[in-house]
Amino acid sequence: MNNCQHFIIALLVAFGSTSASAGMKNYAANYEFSQWENSRSTPVQCSLKHDIPRYGQAIFTSRASKLINLDFELDMKRLPAQAEMASLRSVPPNWKPGSAAKDLADVKLYRQFSGYVSEQPAWRMLDSLDSGDYPTFYFRDWYRGGEFISVGLSSVNFQNKYQEFLECVSNLLPYSLDDIAYSVLDFNAASDELTQRSQQRLAMITEFLQYSPDINVVVVDSYTGSYGDELQNLERSSLRAENIKQYFLDNGLKNLQIQTNGYGEKSQIASNSNIIDRQKNQRVVISLGQPIL
Repeated sequence: MNNCQHFIIALLVAFGSTSASAGMKNYAANYEFSQWENSRSTPVQCSLKHDIPRYGQAIFTSRASKLINLDFELDMKRLPAQAEMASLRSVPPNWKPGSAAKDLADVKLYRQFSGYVSEQPAWRMLDSLDSGDYPTFYFRDWYRGGEFISVGLSSVNFQNKYQEFLECVSNLLPYSLDDIAYSVLDFNAASDELTQRSQQRLAMITEFLQYSPDINVVVVDSYTGSYGDELQNLERSSLRAENIKQYFLDNGLKNLQIQTNGYGEKSQIASNSNIIDRQKNQRVVISLGQPIL
C-alpha cells in the first residue's frame, strides 16, 4: 500500500471508529449481534469463528504441529475481483474515547481468493481483540467502484471464547499430518512384534486419525526379507498387514477404508547378505489419505 493510501486511511480512522468512519462503508457486527464460536476444538485443529453480517466470516485456525502456528482467513461472500492491498489496523471502539488506532500489517488480497493473515500478525489480531479493540481491514472495493471500505472484527463477547480457544491450542498434538503421512514401521529381530519406537509411531498415527474424519483412507504395505521360503514370507507379510489393520479397528477407527497389501520379498531396500540388512527389509509402510485403486 502506498503512502497516499496510508494517509487517507489514517484520516478516515482518526474521524471515526469501526462503526462509522467518515461515511466509509463499514462491515462489522454490532453489539447485539456480535458472537464468537469455537467451531472445532480437537487435538488436531482449533478454530475460532466470527460472523461479519452482510460480508462473510472471520476464522482463526491453529493446527497440530511441532511449531507454533496460527492462520486467519477472511472468508468473503464476494471475493476480490482484482488484487488489492489492504491496511490492517487495531481500531478502538466508540466506548474507548481517546485511544489511538495502531497499524498491524499490510495484507495482499488476491483476485478471487479469501483474505489471509498468518503467524505473528494473526496473533496480534487476537491480542487486539483481547484488548477490546477491533482489528479492521481497509481497502478499495471493486464492487463499489474503487471506494474504500472497512471490514472489522468485533471484540464483543470475545474473551470467554478466546480462553477456550487458547486451551484448545495448548492441547494440540505436537506433530502434524506431514510428520506421519508416510511412516515406516520396523520389527524386532526374528519376531512379528514391532520395535518400541515403531509401536510409539503407530500409536501417534492412531491418535491423529481418531480426530481426523477428513482422512478416511489408509494403505498398509508389508514386506519381508528374502531369507527363507518365498511363499511363507508372502503369507507372513500379509498377516502383519492385517494385524496393523486390526489394531486400527480395535482402537475405534471403524470408518476407515484400510487397504492391506502383503508383498513378501518384493521391493527390497537393503541387501540380504547379513542379519542387519535382512532386518531392514522386514517392514510395514503406512500411507494416509491415498486413494484405493
